[in-house]
Amino acid sequence: MVCDCVGGLFRELSRHSTVGSIKLFVAVDDANSLWGKTLVKKADRSFAAPVDLTLVNHFRNLISSRWKNGCILLVADKKEVADARDQVTLSQHTPLELFGENGFYFIEPFIPIEVKQYTKNEINNIYQYYHDRRWITNEKAKTEEGKQQLIYLSAHNPFSFERLCAFN
Repeated sequence: MVCDCVGGLFRELSRHSTVGSIKLFVAVDDANSLWGKTLVKKADRSFAAPVDLTLVNHFRNLISSRWKNGCILLVADKKEVADARDQVTLSQHTPLELFGENGFYFIEPFIPIEVKQYTKNEINNIYQYYHDRRWITNEKAKTEEGKQQLIYLSAHNPFSFERLCAFN
């Protein structure tokens, strides 16, 4: 029932965008999970495929290229396909590996955007942003020495820096 409400909202947004009433920007984090494995179990205790889930189908319809006057930003995440217990296998980096063949061809046309490491100025600005929003809660992390340790531990990596600041 709730999933159908979400689907109805998505259909209305894409319809209004196509007729030119609005401009639509769709951003989906961890989008490769729409083609990955699920933890949802069916009645026979087997795991459901993503295509069996109504909400996943509504998201796939929303990110299809059937509507106009907008753009779609999909973020793929390695943690969706990684196995933390597997230290032998090389992690997957390319969109084809992260989305799988079906997912990769579904999102055509694909324009990759590489997220590079923070520069010194960028990491200082984002630290100040986290500090101003009170997302950095540990008193030691609020000192200059704590800030430098966070920067050092993250190696200027945006994801690592955000995780370190979130759990300091």
